[in-house]
Amino acid sequence: MRSPAAAGETCACARAGESRGHDETGVGRAVADIFDNAGLRPNRVTITAGLEVTQHGGRAWHVAKSVLISGLDARLHTGELKIAAALTDGAALREELKDFQRKVSDAGRATWSARTGAHDDLVLSVAIALWWATSGSTCIIEPFPMV
Repeated sequence: MRSPAAAGETCACARAGESRGHDETGVGRAVADIFDNAGLRPNRVTITAGLEVTQHGGRAWHVAKSVLISGLDARLHTGELKIAAALTDGAALREELKDFQRKVSDAGRATWSARTGAHDDLVLSVAIALWWATSGSTCIIEPFPMV
């Protein structure tokens, strides 16, 4: 979270019954625990490697970064997702998107991350929110087919 105000907004939405995906990768797990202790029940998303989406318990999901980024990328390219001019962090999000890179290893595995010294927090936040809004609560749990 970027500020205490954002935490308060998140709590208000959660109390109103709004469902959101919460990134619990790294230190995000402690934040989700704080929400749990406050009586809120965040839907936990852990970003993983690979190509699969799996559910772990009722409110916990492991989602491959490739799934998150491919959904974000596709919707940006088709124009289905646009960054509003009035968005508070819109300029920062556009910069993060410019710095976000796909790299393919010698073994043929793709990885995505911000270039050295840059951030990707907003990119991943939008990718998780988009995944949750489009498939998180109704996602079919099965491995991605390898061709």
